[in-house]
Amino acid sequence: AFDLVLSALELPGFSGMELIDALRSLRHKPEVVLMTSFGTGQQARDALIAGAGDFLIKPLQLDTLHEVVERVLEHRQLVQDNLRLPEMVELYQVSARLDAGLDLERTLRVTAEGALALTGGRGARVTLTYDDDPPESTVVGEFPADALVAELGGLELPLMVGESRVGRLAALPRHGASPLNGGHRKALAMLAGRAASAIENARLYLQQGQVFRETVEAFTAALVSKDRYTKGHSDRVRVYARLLAERPELPADDIRRIEHAAGLHDIG
Repeated sequence: AFDLVLSALELPGFSGMELIDALRSLRHKPEVVLMTSFGTGQQARDALIAGAGDFLIKPLQLDTLHEVVERVLEHRQLVQDNLRLPEMVELYQVSARLDAGLDLERTLRVTAEGALALTGGRGARVTLTYDDDPPESTVVGEFPADALVAELGGLELPLMVGESRVGRLAALPRHGASPLNGGHRKALAMLAGRAASAIENARLYLQQGQVFRETVEAFTAALVSKDRYTKGHSDRVRVYARLLAERPELPADDIRRIEHAAGLHDIG
């Protein structure tokens, strides 16, 4: 991939204007500066409208050429380092999806998919690093387990909840593409901040569910311990309720609710 093309206006078999059109099809579109010995004002306007970074008349002074190249590349960097409208829209959509549920597995996948969409890369990974749990990664696209993110031109940012780091968000550029830039970093930083809160909420919700299940099991155990004739009854009802709920292919959350309710049916 390259950032800048210096080209004559007239080339063997085609023109510099046609070159600009051809370069538009590239994923990593370079800037183009056209040069000619017989340019007109209309040609210069047409070139700039077509997308040329500048239009120069020969013979060229090296100082002038250096200034033009530097200015065009600086403008390119400014554009890359700022979020564009499509990226802002994507961030809004990912945030809405993160707000739509408290399932931890889904939240991790939505975050990875969002990182992939924001960077246009080949892969994204979300890794949880809570102290009391082994590291857990969710990968979307192509992301080798032993990938050296920085060496491959990617970005990796922490997922922070307050002062605590709960994980990492990483993305890799496409094969042959330029490294991810400042604009990608800004987009990923905004996503990481939003995702960290969503992941923490989903994890707390999962823990609360575990506490609830343990409480139900304790109530059930206390109940059956009073009467040997009811031993195993609540467990059997819970199993039958789950099997019946699975027959019409109800959503997983509804099946879990029915199973839990069945376990409580004898508790006053």
